[in-house]
Amino acid sequence: MERASVDATIHGRNFGRIIITSNPLDEIAEVWDAVRFAAIDGALLAAAIFLMTMWLVSRSLRPIRNVSDALARLRNGDYSVRLKQNGPPEFSEMSGKLNALAATLQSVTDANHRLVQKLIHVQDEERKEIARDLHDEIGPHLFAMRTATASLFTQAKTPQIDPVRIAKACERLEENVASLQLLNRAMLNRLRPTALRELGLSDALRALVASICENHPDLRITLAAPETLADLDETTALTIYRVVQEGLTNIVKHARAKNAHIVITQERESLRIRVDDDGIGVSIDQARGLGLLGMSERLRSLKGTLEVIRRKSGGTALEARLPCVPDATSF
Repeated sequence: MERASVDATIHGRNFGRIIITSNPLDEIAEVWDAVRFAAIDGALLAAAIFLMTMWLVSRSLRPIRNVSDALARLRNGDYSVRLKQNGPPEFSEMSGKLNALAATLQSVTDANHRLVQKLIHVQDEERKEIARDLHDEIGPHLFAMRTATASLFTQAKTPQIDPVRIAKACERLEENVASLQLLNRAMLNRLRPTALRELGLSDALRALVASICENHPDLRITLAAPETLADLDETTALTIYRVVQEGLTNIVKHARAKNAHIVITQERESLRIRVDDDGIGVSIDQARGLGLLGMSERLRSLKGTLEVIRRKSGGTALEARLPCVPDATSF
């Protein structure tokens, strides 16, 4: 608190002194009121800015929540999810890529379902074919063997044995046993080629080519394969054999070709198998047949590929690629 005194002189006459004393409470009150109003205004402004910021952030992060929800649905197997491509360019691009991923997963899932159904159908057809062979081919031979055995048993019980009849019965038995052996070998070779283990891949392929040429003399087949095929593991070798077998089977059944060429080349750590023909080509249904479908899935399981090429000059090429795993002890 401050004081000041002033002489009170009017017209030369002194009336005394005037003392002026300051009171700071008024100033403090005014300053406090100003500070309070400023604080209230600042708090309201800060709250408004905070709410606006939260709203903007929430709106900006909404695409991320949508992407997170979409990924959760994809994880649970719902591939029908699709996101709207709006918002900032980065989020729009992210939504587009996620939609493409969902579409691809849906396509792959549908293809797998169709493949499983077709593979089940192939297994059923294979079982039917084996059952038909057992009934139509092996059944009559077994019946003939049973008849010959009954004849031998009857002859053995008679007082006078007829050597001629016994010899004929033994001859029938021998013929039926030989036929059963051929049928058994053919069925085993269809299920798993015995020549592949006995001869090796190169010789087994040559035997396959020779067998087809013998049964189809109008078809000329050439085979070019490196000697290093003997160093492949058993699974890869069997796959190569099946690819060539499937290609030649399709040529014989559908191509009406005069010439076929089999070329197997090794490119660093991969193998390329190509079966060409000069026939009439294959239709889309044949290219998507059960045999090629199963072969494609077999190659895919080995990280390989299978492609059916219809050449402009005529004919068809079946080309397979797969990694090779050396294993000299397999054969």
